[in-house]
Amino acid sequence: MNTRQKIIRTVALCLGAFALLAGAGVRADVVYSLNQLNTTGYTGPYGSVNVALTGTGIGTSTATITFTYAQNGGNTYLFGDSGAVDMNVNGNFSVVTMTATSLNSTFLTPTLANGGSGNTSSWGVFNLSINNVAPPNGANGAKGAAATETIKLTGGTWSTAANVLIANVKGYAVAAHTFVFAGLNPSGKDQTLYTGFSTTGGAAVPIPAALLFVGPALIGLGFIGRKKRGAVELSAMAA
Repeated sequence: MNTRQKIIRTVALCLGAFALLAGAGVRADVVYSLNQLNTTGYTGPYGSVNVALTGTGIGTSTATITFTYAQNGGNTYLFGDSGAVDMNVNGNFSVVTMTATSLNSTFLTPTLANGGSGNTSSWGVFNLSINNVAPPNGANGAKGAAATETIKLTGGTWSTAANVLIANVKGYAVAAHTFVFAGLNPSGKDQTLYTGFSTTGGAAVPIPAALLFVGPALIGLGFIGRKKRGAVELSAMAA
């Protein structure tokens, strides 16, 4: 294979990979950081919210939104009670499933209930508020604070993960009822240091994975160009 053919093949492979991964980039997840708390003295972030677009279509798009606890500044931040997790969903939607997990066996896993639209502290109104409800085992309050809460939605017309949620009138897309526990391995029997509400002012917009191939592709083409110039120089010297 001569140098010209190598260059053509390399460019074709790079363009093919770029096109393939650019399409996949549309499905790239978006992550929100819960980095604001309505008090001071506790180190954040206080959790994260991952939004994954799992299917697209007019009125049939599906998405999964997962709130995950955080540990910072020697404290553990969990989600609890009414308005445990809150989000402002873009357009029409319906809730398919809601599930929660506990930090460890000393906590009781709560049952989740759709609380509909509601105001969350000073962060404004969110059109989907999820409550931790006490089942027969009494998993409410601190004892029933959750480490993760996952909400699956359908019925939207979302083309990317970035437009599943939208900022409310106060400028926030997500919020949570945050329970602050001392230590990194708290017990469901421990008292909380503080209960308040956390939120974020924006979302991290992902960079399509295809862009990762641009640098290596250019390096590869430069290397081929150098080999070609080197071959020409050696040929000239031989002559």
